[in-house]
Amino acid sequence: MTSETIHRLPIFSDISAGAEAILPSVIPTKSGSECVTHLSALLAAARIDDADVIAQRLVEEFGSLGAVMAGSHARQLRVAKCDKAVSIIRQINSAFRHALKAEIYLNPVVSNTESLRDYLFIQMAFEKSEHIRLLYLNGGDRVVRDEIENRGSIDSVEFHVREIIVRALELGASKIIVVHNHPSGDPRPGRNDISRTNCLIDACRPLGIHVVDHLIVGRLGVRSLRESGAIR
Repeated sequence: MTSETIHRLPIFSDISAGAEAILPSVIPTKSGSECVTHLSALLAAARIDDADVIAQRLVEEFGSLGAVMAGSHARQLRVAKCDKAVSIIRQINSAFRHALKAEIYLNPVVSNTESLRDYLFIQMAFEKSEHIRLLYLNGGDRVVRDEIENRGSIDSVEFHVREIIVRALELGASKIIVVHNHPSGDPRPGRNDISRTNCLIDACRPLGIHVVDHLIVGRLGVRSLRESGAIR
């Protein structure tokens, strides 16, 4: 595994056990105290009373800052016991998602991979079930459409090659990026991930559609099958 094949947002670092064993050394694993410090500072800036206490409770419950941000409103409120704190957290998360989405629509994504992976991480890293996401691109490498193609279970999701190709032709897309998440947190691909991607590549090639990459998103990062040499 090389430093180029896994990427993640440092502020959303996961603190699960064993993270250092999977991540390359260039991507540090945040400690729980660092996550609390970040969250406490955000809440204190919004003049939330007992910001340290609320931040500590939230990080202990969810496990990481990213998981706090991605949590459900009901769970956040049950733990924080403060409407204003939860409102601030959700506003920050919404603003961050919007900014990252705007970035991938404004710029060619193939040459702006860091922004793309940041966007995908915050969108998918903390989902509880596997999703297949498709980014359809035009000839200028700009996103034409960003869609969830299918939703699955906690450890699998169906990959519909025909539907993906039909949709690409409908949109006039010349390139696609396949994305799916691993709720386990580990973005390393399984054999099915690789074989199904290669089947899609083979089916798309005669139609002039280029599969740019298949990215796998987990709490521990974003893995590129293209960069790792796993796909044709």
